[in-house]
Amino acid sequence: MRMNTGAHLHGRASRLAAAGGDWAEHEEHYLLAFRDAPYYSSGRTWVDYAPAYRYGYEHYVRHPGRHFEDVEAQLESDWETGRAASRLAWAEARGAIRDIWRRLELNAPGDIGARPAQNRRR
Repeated sequence: MRMNTGAHLHGRASRLAAAGGDWAEHEEHYLLAFRDAPYYSSGRTWVDYAPAYRYGYEHYVRHPGRHFEDVEAQLESDWETGRAASRLAWAEARGAIRDIWRRLELNAPGDIGARPAQNRRR
């Protein structure tokens, strides 16, 4: 049975809010910080990085309770169609996507983002 679009969007919005706020909050954070990130590629702009952060944000919600490493191969495979106007290849976008994924995990309620430190890949 399929949900009607309104219920689907409401459910998605609820999961996003539970995972750490709305996109605008994260966008503001990364807009100010992306050039200082260790994965930043010189010469790239916000127009390149914003789609990567947004992609990570939206895919985090599509994979509730999953860790970045668990879905990384799928994220990489889908990046070409999901990258919007970004000039970033997967190798450049990966760091930004992983960064927002981790940020959302840390803000997730309950155990959703929890994983014993010794099992996390860096």
